[in-house]
Amino acid sequence: ADPALSLVDTGFVGRLGAVPLAALGACTSIFHLAFNAFRATTTATTSLVATSLSTVGRDEEENRDEARVVVDTSIRLGLTIGALVLVALSLGWSRILGAMGIGSDSALLQPAQSYLRIRALAAPAVLLISVAEGAFRGYGNTRIPLLASFVAAITNVILDPIFMFPMKMKVGGAAAATALSQIVAAAVYAIFLRRRKMLPQKIKTKDTIISKSGHGKSSINRTKIVMEILRANAAMFAKQGSLLFGWAYATARATRIGHYHVAAHQIALSFWLIFALVLDGTAVSAQVLMSRNYAAYQSNGCAVDDDEPKESGVCGEARRSIRSLTSYMFKFAMVQGILSTIAIFGLGQFAPSIFTTDPAIRLRLKEIIPHLAWQQILISLTLVTESLAIGASKFNLIAVGTAISTLVAIKILAGAKTVVDIWSGGIVALFVGRLITACVGVLDLNGAFDPIVNWFQAQRRRGLTKNQGQA
Repeated sequence: ADPALSLVDTGFVGRLGAVPLAALGACTSIFHLAFNAFRATTTATTSLVATSLSTVGRDEEENRDEARVVVDTSIRLGLTIGALVLVALSLGWSRILGAMGIGSDSALLQPAQSYLRIRALAAPAVLLISVAEGAFRGYGNTRIPLLASFVAAITNVILDPIFMFPMKMKVGGAAAATALSQIVAAAVYAIFLRRRKMLPQKIKTKDTIISKSGHGKSSINRTKIVMEILRANAAMFAKQGSLLFGWAYATARATRIGHYHVAAHQIALSFWLIFALVLDGTAVSAQVLMSRNYAAYQSNGCAVDDDEPKESGVCGEARRSIRSLTSYMFKFAMVQGILSTIAIFGLGQFAPSIFTTDPAIRLRLKEIIPHLAWQQILISLTLVTESLAIGASKFNLIAVGTAISTLVAIKILAGAKTVVDIWSGGIVALFVGRLITACVGVLDLNGAFDPIVNWFQAQRRRGLTKNQGQA
């Protein structure tokens, strides 16, 4: 729901003028970094829940028991992180704003401070939302996340103008409305997690959870699950953190270029995020489906690095399913990317006047929109391909590739002279690097590198045989 909430805030705050809108732009990037870095919990939880539910060799209730433990443990981790984020933002707001280019003498300081400190209060709720969304995705349920997002958006649309204008809270009112909207969304998730019995009813021992169900008792090793959750989350935190650092750097660069540039950047980013949210729907499906296919592949011993052939029998059938899914999702990503490009070109004629009345900001938006439009194909392919790789547990590869892509993007962004340079240079480089990394992971999953691996294995066997003969 966050892109929709940010877009609503942008629409209302834009009516206050260029300075409040520029302050919102800096704060939005801070929250993208502070909150969305931990969207990693969504990605990791989705894969781990889907994998738990699809493990071969256990009955359905035991799979559900493990999925419940994954959800429960992930929620505890999310709430802990949320509390830490709240403390960090509440105590370190001045330094954080300074890092974004808003000094003590800046006209942006007062509205930025007001927005940042109020919205930070929702941090625990946001992290609960992230984990719960991943849990429902892992179960293949996208209706509850849609409902929670819809309730949050409606709440924000109603409260934003009330808090900002009649109550005269201005930018702080937008922050309060957004924070309350996120708390309401968290409450929606909490209700349905209980109703759908997605949390364990359990007897705790030191290292295991004995789950009581109508199908008997099943012992789930919590320690093993916790270690898997931490491993997946650590890699995804690294990936998401480096990615969002790149976005934050882009906003900081726009802030230093000038008020009009960062204001235009904020509107463009909010507009871009809405389309990215739509494109991400396909990516979620790709991740869940790949997690299920890869779980079957693993359960049959096909992911073991040995000399056994992987193109025949059960393993061959599993790999053909993976290839079929990859081909279909890649084609779908191309089509939706083209449709999004067309949509942005169409909406681009009206968007600037909707969000601001300032002619200077409108002019820069009109220059950015063609770049936003053409990027949609690249973004669609990147999100879907990355999700396929993550669904197959290529966590470390994606994390390393994203970090390298971010460093390259920052190098390019450092030379940006206008907001158009930011969107046409560094941001494009960021997504190209991510797409290349994801393609490597997906190609490996589909056996594209098997001939090379088999050649090295053959050379190793020959060397061993030769050494044994000499001995």
